[in-house]
Amino acid sequence: MLQKFESYENKKIENMINFSDYTNVLNYFHYRYTDLLKNFLISNNVEVNERDCLIDYIVKTRVFMPKYNSSTYQISNALYNENLSEKEKCDIIKNSYKDVFKTFEIKEDYTNDE
Repeated sequence: MLQKFESYENKKIENMINFSDYTNVLNYFHYRYTDLLKNFLISNNVEVNERDCLIDYIVKTRVFMPKYNSSTYQISNALYNENLSEKEKCDIIKNSYKDVFKTFEIKEDYTNDE
């Protein structure tokens, strides 16, 4: 079931990117990356504030978990690099979002005491 959802979501994302709907693509990924990093930080016992935004989460990830810097660079380039066109930003997203999601997804621990 989860695999079917991921396949549907990937197809939806690819369609957005392929139709050059840049504003929707950038807004969608800003929302997804914000939620993804927030949950990742919380799961790693990093304090987050109610008023934190995606940039705050990127900085906290870089400061407290530097081994994830390369993935945060992909996010910040895709969403905040003012020297890139919208198409270039979408190309970065298209080429990196699967890796970013995989890097920051929260792994559930199903090996608890039974």
